[in-house]
Formats: sequence, C-alpha cells, structure tokens
Amino acid sequence: MSERSTQGPVELLLARHGESEGNVAATAASAAGAEVIDIGLRDADVSLTPTGRKQSTALGRWLADLPAAQRSDSVWCSPYPAGAPSGVRDRPNSFSG
Repeated sequence: MSERSTQGPVELLLARHGESEGNVAATAASAAGAEVIDIGLRDADVSLTPTGRKQSTALGRWLADLPAAQRSDSVWCSPYPAGAPSGVRDRPNSFSG
C-alpha cells in the first residue's frame, strides 16, 4: 500500500452528472409553471442529452489526462446512466494512481 493511501483522503473531488433529459424536462416544467416534471421515466433510466454527453466526456478526459501523481486512488460514481464520466466504468484502471 502506498504512503498516500495510508494517510486517508487528502482531496475530495465532487462532480455532478452532465445535463440530463430530466434537467431539460425540469427546466421546461418550471418555465411552464407546471408542478410535475413529465419525463415518463424513472430517474435511474434518464439519459444524458448530447450536451450532457459532451460534458461527461470532457470530465473523463480531464481525469484521464491528470499526471499520475494527481490521479485519484479511486473513483466512485452512480450506477445511473448519467452518473459517471464517459469511460470510467469501461476503463477504471486508467484513472487510478
């Protein structure tokens, strides 16, 4: 075990998911004065919009491009489709230090 990991977390990076179809529906509902967000899906099944996918990809690239000494020891993300930067689930070792 590395010295870095025996000292406990030094830094915590939090990132919210990219723009989702739910975000777009919520904005439209708010603008219309609606009390219900009519998306027709469970929150867990809501996908990212094209903008959200670009945001997610950008975060994934940023994480992957960090110098090895600055990379996280672990990445925790939501199991929801909108919850992880693109590539984190497919290539978890590329983000570890």
